[in-house]
Amino acid sequence: YKYYAGFNPCGHVPCIGQNVFNEIINLTDIVDGKDLKLSDIDLEFIATKAGNKKKLLNPERWLVRYQLMEVLVRIAIHKYCRSRGDDRAKSNFSQSMGSVKPTSPKVQKEIYTHS
Repeated sequence: YKYYAGFNPCGHVPCIGQNVFNEIINLTDIVDGKDLKLSDIDLEFIATKAGNKKKLLNPERWLVRYQLMEVLVRIAIHKYCRSRGDDRAKSNFSQSMGSVKPTSPKVQKEIYTHS
């Protein structure tokens, strides 16, 4: 993350833009044209950014660290679960994510006090 976020940061916030993200994806050869297309990658990128309010430390149309992890998980689900229709993988993922506790509103407020 640090390496790619340093290419073209948005202001003083290290983050990854869509062009750099597409370069990363092209280097990985994850797009096969069958289970996952480049248009699917773009949709997952947009879905990751949807609903997030623009803040000083969370620039619009740029991925910060936690959003990079989110988009990678979304891409993996799309390629390995949705495209194959494997309901077992979906349910296992849902069960494992059910044990993850979300960040409390107090901690979220402390993170974004500089916005």
